[in-house]
Amino acid sequence: MSIDREIVDSFQLMAVLLVFVFAYFSVAWIRTNELVEKKGDDNLARERIERERRLHSYVLWGLLFLTVSVLVILVPISFRVLGGWDWSGAFNTVRAGLILVDVFLLTAIGAIGILIRKISQANAK
Repeated sequence: MSIDREIVDSFQLMAVLLVFVFAYFSVAWIRTNELVEKKGDDNLARERIERERRLHSYVLWGLLFLTVSVLVILVPISFRVLGGWDWSGAFNTVRAGLILVDVFLLTAIGAIGILIRKISQANAK
């Protein structure tokens, strides 16, 4: 089986997982910023906000695990693509698409880490 066929076959499965990762990431970004900015008027409100932040951090950790899992599934084929890339030959869209997905997932992992830190710092205040 050619590596291009293997990429296409794996993307049929990965497409569903990537949609979930991207969708959850979009919602998590907005919700984290809302929770960080939230202030409580009294002790009860502050405790509720802290509990919401803590629960949201668990969701972020789950999203981080899901994103890393998807990347781990793609790593073996990505290394084969990078190792066999002919830089002087024709441009291969399928292989470039795989590398772009890897770059996006790495960026998402970094951004999720920032969100986790941001919500943890807000809870510590």
